[in-house]
Amino acid sequence: MPVLSGSMSRERGRAAFNLEKTDMVPQVEWYWPMSKEAYLNIAGIDPAEDVKGAALAIIEKLELDFSWGGIPDPSSVSLPGSDFSRIDPEGDRIEPWGVFSTKWRTEGAHLRVGDTATARDVLEFDVESYEERSVGELAREYQRIHDKNEREIGDRLLVGEAHYTTLFHWFLGLFGWRATVEAGMKDPSGFARQAEKFVELSRLHLEAWSRVRGLEVFISHDDICMSNGPIFSPRWYRKHIFPHYPEVWEPIKERGIPVVFCSDGDVTSIMGDVFDAGADGFIFEPYVDLEWAADRWGGKKVLIGNVDTRLLTGGTPDQAVREVERCIRICGDLPGYFINAGGQLPHTIPWENLKAYLDACRRLRRRRG
Repeated sequence: MPVLSGSMSRERGRAAFNLEKTDMVPQVEWYWPMSKEAYLNIAGIDPAEDVKGAALAIIEKLELDFSWGGIPDPSSVSLPGSDFSRIDPEGDRIEPWGVFSTKWRTEGAHLRVGDTATARDVLEFDVESYEERSVGELAREYQRIHDKNEREIGDRLLVGEAHYTTLFHWFLGLFGWRATVEAGMKDPSGFARQAEKFVELSRLHLEAWSRVRGLEVFISHDDICMSNGPIFSPRWYRKHIFPHYPEVWEPIKERGIPVVFCSDGDVTSIMGDVFDAGADGFIFEPYVDLEWAADRWGGKKVLIGNVDTRLLTGGTPDQAVREVERCIRICGDLPGYFINAGGQLPHTIPWENLKAYLDACRRLRRRRG
């Protein structure tokens, strides 16, 4: 079947975020970490020679309908080889991530440079001095980013932008999970005071994003769960984190732009809280029972994900196909559902499994009642 025009994919993405019925099941994939082999097989373009061309070809060939930001930065292409690993001058480990590379910071503190943080660092951090730019300066920078993304992708799909540190992730990104957990448990009141300051910081960024012309969808990321559930208890989050989300999102919501929440891990126990706080959608991993989520929010909220990347990586082509069949069977007729591999499409997926998955998506997305 011929590839649909880009404008149709963009309109399909827009309709899905409006919870409207679409001609076929929308799809979004985080394709950046795919292997060079996959890029060559799908796009016919070597990303080491033409990142933009390869990325745009992937978007078109897979008929994707939505993206998190723009195409990959050509300067980040690494092609290190599967055994590549090194330590950079800041002491961080650099590992391969498809044709790119990724930096691993101690305990996930990707915003921190230097020594490991302590609980005292968490509680004494000067939040007010962290961001020196004004809302106007941030708005101009974000407008430049969005304009660039739109210009490069064109009408091939709907471009969404994101804020990665909604609230809790400020702590993880700056201090790592160990210091964050220790501070939150030892001094909840001190942690709460810091959280209120980070609310103002995120509010500054979302006020800037709300001024961006042409923005239609916004992703709000906050890693609050692990594979076995929330890092803190749902009760703790309900006291210290979730009540602040409406304030953080207010500038975007006032513009009528849907807010789609994203977190790693098993979000089952807190998914309802996030929706109650005002989220219009959720990007989630296969730890969530899709039938359970569909029964509660299908057709009422945007649902993105649930394909198990672990099966794509360690399973068989037949299992990859069954993952698509499962998700389409449960959510294929629900407006606002996007099929998506919950753990991205990394270079560790064998080509035969990835091909089976993508072929099944192409075929089964069209089976809409």
